Amino acid sequence: MPGSKTAPKKFKGKYNEVKPFIQHYERICVKLGIVNDRDMIDNLGQYCSWQVRQFLENLPSTTGPMEHWSTFKEDILKYFDADRDDKKYKVRHLESYIVEARRKATIKTLGAWQEYARSFLTISGWLQTKGHISQDEEALYFWKGIPKAFRQILEPRLLANDPLHDMAKPF
Repeated sequence: MPGSKTAPKKFKGKYNEVKPFIQHYERICVKLGIVNDRDMIDNLGQYCSWQVRQFLENLPSTTGPMEHWSTFKEDILKYFDADRDDKKYKVRHLESYIVEARRKATIKTLGAWQEYARSFLTISGWLQTKGHISQDEEALYFWKGIPKAFRQILEPRLLANDPLHDMAKPF
């Protein structure tokens, strides 16, 4: 039921919410045994704002002679610009983050280290997954983002742990 604990959050048309909304709705339909395309299309509007519902009711994929959930879903993703959410980061975002992180004097606490790693991996992980950077490039960027004073503390310890490490490759 709309508004219940397991119902999807009301979709208001934001591009970054459309994919999770559709995925949640599809999981609910599977759980409830709703497999008829017409029922899936008709019931979706219950979980949308009035403006979105008006738009969905007038899509060609809902008014044509053959309604198919897959076509309807493609239209929703296209018209609500779901691809825009995929184009999240560029290499320049990673480079500007490491410049900013390197400006700090040093990393003095475990919390500061974890914050650096989390923020870095949010950007670099996405870039690596999409094939924009390699694993070696990610490691190099990570190393470059560590403040110089902290790198000088880390490097001897890393070399002591792995004395045969090829210095041409980043840690």
